[in-house]
Amino acid sequence: MSDFERWGLGLILSMSALVGAGCNASTSPGTGAPQVLSLAPVNRTVERGEAFQLLVERIQDGHTENLTPDTVWTLSDPAVAEVSPQGLLIPKKSGTSDITAQVDGLSVTTSVYVLGQPVGIQLSPTVMQLAKGTTTHVVTTVISEDNTKRAVSGAVTWASSDPNIAGVSEGTVSGVAPGATTITLARRGQSFSRQVQVLNVTLTSIVPGTSLESPIVVGQLTSISAEGVFTQGHRQDVTAFLKFALANEESGRIVTLAGRVVTAVKPGRALIDVTGAEGTVAQGARAQLAVDVLDVPSSIKWVGPVKASLKGAPVPLAVNGLIGTVERDVSSLAVVRVDPTGIVGVSGTTIIPIKAGEVKLTAKVGAEESVLAFTVVDAPVASFAIAVAENRSETLAAGQSLPLMGVATFEPDLVQTVTRQVLWLSDAPAVAVVDNAEQTSGTVTGLSAGTATIQAYYRGQLVGSKTITVTP
Repeated sequence: MSDFERWGLGLILSMSALVGAGCNASTSPGTGAPQVLSLAPVNRTVERGEAFQLLVERIQDGHTENLTPDTVWTLSDPAVAEVSPQGLLIPKKSGTSDITAQVDGLSVTTSVYVLGQPVGIQLSPTVMQLAKGTTTHVVTTVISEDNTKRAVSGAVTWASSDPNIAGVSEGTVSGVAPGATTITLARRGQSFSRQVQVLNVTLTSIVPGTSLESPIVVGQLTSISAEGVFTQGHRQDVTAFLKFALANEESGRIVTLAGRVVTAVKPGRALIDVTGAEGTVAQGARAQLAVDVLDVPSSIKWVGPVKASLKGAPVPLAVNGLIGTVERDVSSLAVVRVDPTGIVGVSGTTIIPIKAGEVKLTAKVGAEESVLAFTVVDAPVASFAIAVAENRSETLAAGQSLPLMGVATFEPDLVQTVTRQVLWLSDAPAVAVVDNAEQTSGTVTGLSAGTATIQAYYRGQLVGSKTITVTP
């Protein structure tokens, strides 16, 4: 089950909580005073083996009475968890179960969602290099016993084997001096490491990040990012070490700038001066970035499929706008309405299937609207394929990367890209590693000469593999 599937289940459970899960009320026959039966915690998510205590209380006339020892427990799926007579919930396997507490003629229900225990935690990027005096953030992904992946939750501890080379705090690595060290994440008695190489390189120039590669539209916001070009061919994000300011008065009429967030005001080209902050690796660096702003679209339309699998991946739709004679993506400006609710969730213009049914999606940008009929179908996976992005070769040199894509075909004829929901594993991590982080999922990086089989797990099942050859 993918993280977005859990999101959908969590949404349903949260909605249940809002309409009364975790408490029930009645009138006491003896006094006529209302009494409330509460059950806590409400809709808990835990890992298998992580037991927790349930508490049942009766609240009446301002008094609270613990009824946990007298409670009769019922679970909708006893295979997922069990509850002791004392109210201790013990997770048994991955899944969801409703828990009903009955006592003195009252009943109350909550839910538990059980995740598989972690068998590993991947730290991304898989190859970690940074310039001396810079920082980079580590993305962490739990690899579960049920062959799924999710974000790390709960308390973790970070450490560096040599803080004089690189330190680490709350997942942010700081390059102190040239050399190699190992950073380690510890969680619930397990530890996971990644080697870090700090480079003795010098910043030579600043170039725009991807946020400014395309024009933006009036009303649109974008965060400025910038990449540093260093000696020895090293490149990395240096946005944190830069200051941004509008270059002239005219630029201030085209966009507004707050920190590094640009808001488009009217069509035109705005110039932004970039300077390196004093006392940082970027001190003395200067550059000028251009922001092109286009007028609002004269019409908009939805772009993307009209169906989705109930248990499949989120469906990344887009909204395009016609500006002059050119279509451009205006998804970030779109406000989306769903009718009826409860069938899908919406995050921006990404649709998260919750249950089978048909909905009408209405996107609005300014005064323009576009309507899309969207169907969620409960379909099993018929086949799965691993595609090499851009039809590139499956042979790569050490140090190079190769993006893979996971494509699922659902019965009868629905095809979706599910790369980010796939758990990717390499059988030879000394030869090639593969990333599971959200933005770089499926990216293989060659480390040394040899072959490695990249395995793809979807919905907890091995669905495909591909052999990658790494040359020296």
